[in-house]
Amino acid sequence: MWQRIMRWEVKYPEPKKPAPFDNWDIIVCGGFAYAFTISVMTFNVVMFILIELLWSWFVRERVKR
Repeated sequence: MWQRIMRWEVKYPEPKKPAPFDNWDIIVCGGFAYAFTISVMTFNVVMFILIELLWSWFVRERVKR
């Protein structure tokens, strides 16, 4: 009886593999790095906040893929 009760297996879903890093990601990351540098050098707070919001959106969408 105990064997029947204790004999259970947990089936975990297969973990998702990350999407491959391609040329589009290089262009986007380079663009964000350039815009971030410009916003910091010119002390442009509005541009800095906008870039941070766009970057967080991009990362969230990239993780979904």
